[in-house]
Amino acid sequence: MGNWDYFEYAAKVKHEKYGTQFLVFFNDETGEMEDTFLSDKWQDDAEKEIRPYVKKNWVTC
Repeated sequence: MGNWDYFEYAAKVKHEKYGTQFLVFFNDETGEMEDTFLSDKWQDDAEKEIRPYVKKNWVTC
């Protein structure tokens, strides 16, 4: 999952409608439950938009 300074453990979950995988965790610094859904959803959406362009315009060796 990477190194995070503000939590020790996280649950990895998947949104049923969008298929986005994200983390849910207790933030030790804020004392609140948080998740990474929004940033992970944006990343998924960007990849879906960019991938066809890259496949079409970049030749792989």
